[in-house]
Amino acid sequence: MQYLVVVEKGLSSYGAYVPDLPGCVAAGESKEEVLSLIREAIELHIEGLKEQGQPIPAPASTSDLVEVEAASQRVQERTRKTAVRRSKRIYGVGPIVVPPPNSHIEPVINCPTVVPD
Repeated sequence: MQYLVVVEKGLSSYGAYVPDLPGCVAAGESKEEVLSLIREAIELHIEGLKEQGQPIPAPASTSDLVEVEAASQRVQERTRKTAVRRSKRIYGVGPIVVPPPNSHIEPVINCPTVVPD
């Protein structure tokens, strides 16, 4: 049987999980290690399900890679203007400052300061 394994690279390690086997996860220092550990985790997970008399989920998940192009300057500006309009409509204030991707900066809503009496 073959199950889809999702591998994610973190800052200092790798994580893996199996969408068809909820709770079946592994972490390791390298991609090779995490793949070895998730293989073992899948086997143990299935053994545990069998011992408990639970059904073994059939592999059903698939994956595909989707190629995308970076947004053009015009699309980025239109997106920013839309975010400002929505923040004004939803929060009554604006604008929402949206940081660039992968900047590790939290979005900020520019709100008026209210000082209690």
